[in-house]
Amino acid sequence: MAKTKAQKGTVIVRAVKGRLRLVWSFGGKRYFFALELVDTKANRAIAELKARQIERDMVNELFDPTLEKYRAAYQRKGSGTAAEIFEKYIAYKAKTLRKRSLEKYTFTLSYVRQFFKKEPATEQKCEQFKDWLAQRMEPITLKQRVSFLKSAWAWAIEKKLVSENPWVEALRQVRVPPKQRPNPFTQEERQRIMAAFRQSHYYAYYADFVEFALSAGCRPGELCALRWRHVSEDCGVIWIGEAYSRGELGPTKTSEARFLRLTARLQGLLRGRDRRMRSRMIWCSRLPGVAILMTTIFGIGPGSRC
Repeated sequence: MAKTKAQKGTVIVRAVKGRLRLVWSFGGKRYFFALELVDTKANRAIAELKARQIERDMVNELFDPTLEKYRAAYQRKGSGTAAEIFEKYIAYKAKTLRKRSLEKYTFTLSYVRQFFKKEPATEQKCEQFKDWLAQRMEPITLKQRVSFLKSAWAWAIEKKLVSENPWVEALRQVRVPPKQRPNPFTQEERQRIMAAFRQSHYYAYYADFVEFALSAGCRPGELCALRWRHVSEDCGVIWIGEAYSRGELGPTKTSEARFLRLTARLQGLLRGRDRRMRSRMIWCSRLPGVAILMTTIFGIGPGSRC
């Protein structure tokens, strides 16, 4: 296969003998940067993030020609700053994280780099970071991000990279205020919604899906991920163990599977559909072979393959 030629200002990810490296040109010089990462899907995601960082630096005149700025913690000796510890943890977690989750970790890393710079994490500094971050995000998000950091240092203790966890107190101080539970639709409101779909020339196609969503008691992402192999022969029970989140298929929100018993009405909705292929998704959009995601119903985003 011919190699892709990098355009000016573009950093290309390439695999050489099963290892990833970045290739680009800047200031009339050709750069080759070995990442020391095996060519896997997770490591490709890390490489792409590093490539985008270098591209931004070139545009904003922040590029480091020594490349030291772009070396990960595992490529340096004597790593011990807050950013380096968390960077090592992300490299470890990347093997199992989904793309969306990995983005949350890398966004957190950008804040850690900005605040700590080259400093190590002390308990006092971690509490200051928590207060600083609280001005930039909601409490529930703040708690999640500080939890990432606490887990990272717990891992670092196991790996004998550090001797104590400075994030314990910072996480304890994060308070998430109670949130009012949403008011569910009344029976009358549900009937009006379903009637509106069934009477619409275009949206009637999705009427069964909407009725199922309003009645089954599962999350929208779980409903979108249902396949015929998850349904019992009599259509009386469905298995919930997968879900779509931001267009990506993965485990449910709680990472736990469960069974749901269906009413006679919902069983009837399923029996009226084509179930010849067990691997096929139950709910497909109007586009041939494309599964329903909540965005595709209203035409504002792509679906996944059925």
